[in-house]
Amino acid sequence: MADLLLREREQAVVRALLASEPAPGAALPGECVLPHLARLVDCDALGITLLDGTGAIVGGVGMLHDWTKGYALLAGAGPVALGDDGLVGAPARDRSSVGWTPHVLTVGVRDGTGHVVRLWLVRRRSRFSARDRALLGLVAPALERLLRERPTPAALLSLTAQERRVLRMVAAGLSNAEIAERLVVTLATVRKHLENAYRKLGVTNRLAAVCALEGRRPADLDRVDVLA
Repeated sequence: MADLLLREREQAVVRALLASEPAPGAALPGECVLPHLARLVDCDALGITLLDGTGAIVGGVGMLHDWTKGYALLAGAGPVALGDDGLVGAPARDRSSVGWTPHVLTVGVRDGTGHVVRLWLVRRRSRFSARDRALLGLVAPALERLLRERPTPAALLSLTAQERRVLRMVAAGLSNAEIAERLVVTLATVRKHLENAYRKLGVTNRLAAVCALEGRRPADLDRVDVLA
């Protein structure tokens, strides 16, 4: 493949995508990539569609280009429905347009919950160029990571680095005494970090805190925790 020379704006977008993390409160994994991609690859609409194991759309969010106002956010399933064979629907406002010939670029990954998260870009007037495809291919690893990962709950972002470090050690099976020895702090300090983490996460025991850290639900939230 020929060398891909990036313009200054494209370089900035690539850097932003590589540094992006799933946003707390996002409706879908990877929602944070849409504004970046809208600047990287020219298109009439783009978005993310969530499909279940049968291929049925169960969620989505999109952005539709308005040439007078820029991109407008679309809630719901998104402006298009995509099957394995490509585009099977079009924006309601454009279905009656003369000469509607959609051209589609997609990236899809399984998110680990039995669903497929599919990123799509649509053009109605011209095909995506080899350069467009090369740009998408350049950032594909970052896109796949962001589409696959779940957004970090806002509660986790409220934890300090030391509180997260303590919880990771708890998840690894270390006792409070072992954590204190590893971090070279007192046992009381470890207990204080755990108390603060519990309060911020809205939990009352080690099991629930570890599950919150790992983004899963505990099998038994009635287990009694002892800060010892």
